[in-house]
Amino acid sequence: MAKTIASASAMTLSTGNYAFYRQIDLTEDDAYHAMQEVMAVNAVTYDSATGQLGHVEPTYSRPEPAIEAPRSRGSA
Repeated sequence: MAKTIASASAMTLSTGNYAFYRQIDLTEDDAYHAMQEVMAVNAVTYDSATGQLGHVEPTYSRPEPAIEAPRSRGSA
């Protein structure tokens, strides 16, 4: 687990550290309320997007053209 945490970006570690210490003494309801903005902002960061999409395999392939593209008149 320590290797996983250590491999995170500085921004991710900073956000997690802030969030942890900000909510540590709050009740569960107050902690959720306090962290709503942190979670929302974190969800749209570059780090989050690459983490969320990094393991996703495309479920579609690029379709082949139905007809061949016309050649220009000047080519041999």
